[in-house]
Amino acid sequence: NMTHLLRETDLSDAITSAIEEIDAKSPHNIFDIKIDIDASKVKAEATLLKQAIINLLKESAKLSQKGDIITFITYTLDNWVVMQIKDENK
Repeated sequence: NMTHLLRETDLSDAITSAIEEIDAKSPHNIFDIKIDIDASKVKAEATLLKQAIINLLKESAKLSQKGDIITFITYTLDNWVVMQIKDENK
């Protein structure tokens, strides 16, 4: 039985940390981060949140070309935080 402790987590910190980890392995991408101030704090297990973001960014980086811009956007919708990744091929 695995339980996770949900705490208020800074989404910006999780995204920045994930990008630093991805950037070290995939330095040819450009990351553009847009965080809605209302979506800056979330209730989550910080380690799992960061890993989910890493997984999304890795997949996007893997499918992109050198110099592509990967945009990470967060916003709120009906009391939920939405995370959206767009990769724009040049």
